Amino acid sequence: MHRSTLLAATALLAVQTEAATLVTDVVGWTATATAAETHQAVASKRFTALLFDGEGRVVATGDAASLAERAAALGEPVQQVSGDGRFLMPGIIDAHGHFTSLGFDALRLNITGLHSLGETLEAIRAHVTSDTGKGWITGGRWNHELWPASRFPTAADLEGITDRPIWLRRVDGHAAWANRAAIEAAGVTKDTPDPHGGQIIRDADGNPAGVFVDAAMRLIDAVVPEPSDDDVRRAILKSQDIMVSRGLTQVHDAGADAREIRLFRELAAAGELKVRLWVMLAGAPTLAQFAAPIDDPTDFVDVRALKLYADGALGSRGAALFEDYSDDEGNRGLLFI
Repeated sequence: MHRSTLLAATALLAVQTEAATLVTDVVGWTATATAAETHQAVASKRFTALLFDGEGRVVATGDAASLAERAAALGEPVQQVSGDGRFLMPGIIDAHGHFTSLGFDALRLNITGLHSLGETLEAIRAHVTSDTGKGWITGGRWNHELWPASRFPTAADLEGITDRPIWLRRVDGHAAWANRAAIEAAGVTKDTPDPHGGQIIRDADGNPAGVFVDAAMRLIDAVVPEPSDDDVRRAILKSQDIMVSRGLTQVHDAGADAREIRLFRELAAAGELKVRLWVMLAGAPTLAQFAAPIDDPTDFVDVRALKLYADGALGSRGAALFEDYSDDEGNRGLLFI
């Protein structure tokens, strides 16, 4: 018999509530012993009701009658939700994600998963036609490995689409693609040296071809207008909507800056943050702005780790190797340290 799934993420545990909640008429299992204890497999038992308190913490599992008594003993208001016989599973935790970037990807030009350069250029043209703004066109998530030629795109590929600067990050975030207007706005020329830990992809004459890898992206980033606090806040809220719609209740955010963390905490304090964040600081400059880890008693915004980069990524040919890349003679990647 087919049963639909009731995700704790979307209906229950991701939401901050002021009252305890008793969920009844569900099909669920909970572990009673680990495989190490049983020497066989995880031992479990079935339950049909679940009780959690006003902070979203599970109090007990069991049946509706016994948990109704437990709920009454909590000394706080109790709301009741019926699962209508559906399977109840825990919310999913993403062990490595980029929380704010997920929201920005949904709000900007997104060219994820397109299978040719031509298809990608058509998507960019369509976006430019529908975007009535006058500033930079940002976004990206292109992946040249999916294209038949498997080559990096160029500024020349973007000619004739718009006079506005275009700056589109690769799917791994370790390279970005610029048009001629963006390169000129940044003042990058054939005489601009590759920065430490970065590479300007060049044409046969040494001119910037359009793709900037790792630390070289900073040359263009430096002239791209910074998003406002409101822009970042919109991206955060969009990201959490996407997460909750897919049953994700927590993410290990692999690199957030001080402003993002401040906005995470403001939204959590206002009761607007519905997902839990276990945050890694984005590099040494961010670390310098924090005197100690943040251990949030509500577990909505914990800052407990630091992310440092040693080299680039394979897809953008920046991961450091002991030998040359098989398709890029003389290139062994980029070291940042």
